[in-house]
Amino acid sequence: MLSGYSSSAVLSRLRESPDCGAQISRRVGVLNTGTKFLGHLYPNLDTLVEKGLVKKGDKDCRANVNTVTKCGQRVLEARRDWERQYVEL
Repeated sequence: MLSGYSSSAVLSRLRESPDCGAQISRRVGVLNTGTKFLGHLYPNLDTLVEKGLVKKGDKDCRANVNTVTKCGQRVLEARRDWERQYVEL
């Protein structure tokens, strides 16, 4: 399972632009050291879809395109609000 940080990183990445899992792993995986992130990305993308935070659609016959839903955007905004309140940057 991805941590809250990694889930937020995936949602943030998808908020920039919809993408397939391979591109997400290339861009977000850089933030994580080790292979644990990459090995758990696809099952956790499915979990984000099940929770209604990400919508999965067909990109082509080999890949899906993932998009943040309005609910996912609200989750990101709530996390940012929490960070502003409790984390000094």
